[in-house]
Amino acid sequence: MSGDELAESMNDNSEIVYDEKEDKCLFYYQDKAIDITKMFDKEKECYLVINNGEKDIYFVISYEDKIDDDCTISQYSDENATVTQGVKVKDIKDRFVRIK
Repeated sequence: MSGDELAESMNDNSEIVYDEKEDKCLFYYQDKAIDITKMFDKEKECYLVINNGEKDIYFVISYEDKIDDDCTISQYSDENATVTQGVKVKDIKDRFVRIK
């Protein structure tokens, strides 16, 4: 992997960290830290869209029982990508919150 490819892959990494002291769930992507604690819907999913400087990246973050246990991050770079059971990103685009 070249240096440019490595840097790009590192920029595409995302991470969820639960801050027990503050009781917050933080989403990290590139140079952003976003408090998503209150952004989950009744299905325990959170939808974010962030522009990485070249294109919009769509994130679906979900958890099973408790926010601090095991959050799952699904990342899509194409509006035609299938999120679940034939539903595409473009079909649920209104659910995504744009992060600047």
